[in-house]
Amino acid sequence: MGPRRPRGRRRDLRGRAAGTLTGAGPADTRLRVAVVGAGALGQLVGALLAHDGRAAPTIVSRRPEAVEAIRYRGIEVRRLATGDPPLHARPAVVAAADAPSAAFDVVLLLNKSYDTGWAIGLARTLAAADGVVVALQNGLSSAERVERADPRGVAGVIYQGAEYVGPGVVDHTVAGALVAAPPPARAARAAALLGRLDSPALPVRVVADRDAMLWEKAVGAVSNAVSGALFLPVRAITRSASAWEVLERARAEVLAVAAARGVRVDLEVLRSRFAGRPVARDNPGSTYQSLRSGRGTEIGDFIGEIEACGAERGVPTPVLATLRLLVRAREELSASVPAHPVTSEDAPDGSNRPNA
Repeated sequence: MGPRRPRGRRRDLRGRAAGTLTGAGPADTRLRVAVVGAGALGQLVGALLAHDGRAAPTIVSRRPEAVEAIRYRGIEVRRLATGDPPLHARPAVVAAADAPSAAFDVVLLLNKSYDTGWAIGLARTLAAADGVVVALQNGLSSAERVERADPRGVAGVIYQGAEYVGPGVVDHTVAGALVAAPPPARAARAAALLGRLDSPALPVRVVADRDAMLWEKAVGAVSNAVSGALFLPVRAITRSASAWEVLERARAEVLAVAAARGVRVDLEVLRSRFAGRPVARDNPGSTYQSLRSGRGTEIGDFIGEIEACGAERGVPTPVLATLRLLVRAREELSASVPAHPVTSEDAPDGSNRPNA
């Protein structure tokens, strides 16, 4: 037998291979990023950041199967929307209950909107005193809740898309930017931190108009409601003239509500982003994935909020209301929906409840 390796060295190598927090030494000066959520987008963003190498990402999840899979196998992105070859990355990963306090410069909230309360409590312990917490969930109120709960809170949106295959395996379906609109008092610090995340795979932009940012994303994300109501992936909408007309009418209602609230969205940007059908050709949509998995959707936190804003301003939203009711019906009948891999964090009590 040959000489035995020093035990301390063996533990360090195992930590690196497993993708745990022990992989980063004290001399590591990369940006420390916590990605809250191990669903499709959480895994994708964690993998993109780890593969790029300029930041040290840690996925924080309360799903034991996700933590175990990522720790021992890393994350496989089987195909990329950019056309680049598949990639394999090993971000660090930790169970939410074991996550270190005040350890991260940036916390990215990529959980479902109905878990925002839980995520806020976790993020407040994860973020360093001079760090930022970026709300990236769908809907309008999640950002406000994060901003109100913590001075480090920043409103944000993300235009990346992913399809959940299983723990540690995703497909990249839409390439896009992470956009953030920090409050003036935090703008310089947030821009400095988030600017260090900017890369070709995950472009990062910091903007001043928070409301325009949120409502522009709402116009795009309404496709999730259409796909959920039809129980078809977003990509299927591109093949039906009637489905596309429903989508355009729903987007028109969102724009009408935004205008009534005095939000000035950039229509030219929206036209260039959403006018062409190929933009959604590979995208299944988060609502469709949630329905396929038998889990609750974000329809109330998203479409319901826009309806409420319209009612306050006297703007009718019949198409949005119909889409919400159809998705709700799908949730209520979810017992008859075929089983499918999960796409998001579990509910706080571990149940697969519809989002009330």
